[in-house]
Amino acid sequence: MKPGKIYIGIDLTETQAMVSLFGSGMKEPETIAVGGEERYGIPLAMYLSSTGKTFYGEEALRRRENPQGEFFAGLYRKALEEFEEESAFYQGLLRQFLQRLLHLKDRYGSAANAAEICLGITVPEITDDVIRLFEQIRKELDFSEERFFLMDHAESFFAHTYHQDNMLWQHEVVLFDFSEREVCFYLLHRRGGRNLQMVTAEKKRWDVPDYVVPDSQVRDEFFANIIRESFANHMISAVYFVGDGFDGSWLKESLRVLGTNKRVFLGKNLFTKGVCYAAYRYSDSANWGFFYQCDYKTQGEIFLHIQKEGSPALIRLLEAGRNWYYETPAYEFLYDGTPELVFEIGRIGQINHRKQTFELTDLPQRPDKTIRLRIQAVAQNGRQAQVHISDTGFGAFFESTGKKWTVPMSFDTDNGKHGRYSV
Repeated sequence: MKPGKIYIGIDLTETQAMVSLFGSGMKEPETIAVGGEERYGIPLAMYLSSTGKTFYGEEALRRRENPQGEFFAGLYRKALEEFEEESAFYQGLLRQFLQRLLHLKDRYGSAANAAEICLGITVPEITDDVIRLFEQIRKELDFSEERFFLMDHAESFFAHTYHQDNMLWQHEVVLFDFSEREVCFYLLHRRGGRNLQMVTAEKKRWDVPDYVVPDSQVRDEFFANIIRESFANHMISAVYFVGDGFDGSWLKESLRVLGTNKRVFLGKNLFTKGVCYAAYRYSDSANWGFFYQCDYKTQGEIFLHIQKEGSPALIRLLEAGRNWYYETPAYEFLYDGTPELVFEIGRIGQINHRKQTFELTDLPQRPDKTIRLRIQAVAQNGRQAQVHISDTGFGAFFESTGKKWTVPMSFDTDNGKHGRYSV
């Protein structure tokens, strides 16, 4: 790990945030306590006093009834709702709250003056509005895409899991998150390979009825039935319990159902530590050996056939496995007069790429090698992309004609058997 570089992981839910740090000399991320021992949750609340001072978290809650200011809660949920209202008030409050969380690093000597910060944020679910919100916040906080990582809880669970002893993930690994009157279940599937291990997450969710919560025996039986349903036909080596819903000593029948051949862990800060690990791995160019696949990751890659110094070559226009909304590089080429462009499309899990050709029509009439084309592949979502081609002109000799071409591409195909990322 590079000295002077720290990784901050923030777990954000509708009601609270947790923050962890990971840096040089640390064996694992450390979660910042904000009260007593192992009290990590910071309420997503702000109080703006009439004197201009701002209070956050628990301090804001203590002042909520004070009429000498304004109290705001549910910052994350309300910031997402503002996209429908064409407002940005709560989005501004959330950005300010996140800035406050980033300053918590100042409690840690060397971290206070870190030369470089990588920030990871994990939320329960990734949607288009979540992407829009955090892309906007990323820019306002002045983080580049190389230093900012957004993911859901399943991916942060993945990152945490594969930084543990390999005996824990010898078979499948599961997590139960019991929070906010619901139980969320994540099960990690791993396909082993020589150079790369592909991991996907199975997800389920159960609402917790009102009658279940106050009676510990009823709650225990309710959860034991969830375990029976979830574990059917699976070989499990480790189980994680996360969330306030597991507080107390009510897990009796549930533990009996779990059996004795699994390692069981109870805690609350797994997601924030997991996103710290992910920020560390994703900002490092070294091969980790694990690859997480989900809907918000680009499901394949796109190459363009070119001639380089008289020899055939490939340029990768779109990289597999990155969050699909990340910016992609654009390239400029001198057109050599070939009648069509040839692309190769590879899907994660397939070895054989398929070719797709595109005929360039209506080209400007110019001398040989004076047509310069700009080419950029842009993902529309995890499974579809477009290649944009435009005439950029040729310096002071020929102005651009403004001509543009668009080539739609899809990674959904039955062609091919295995992949560049094959396992």
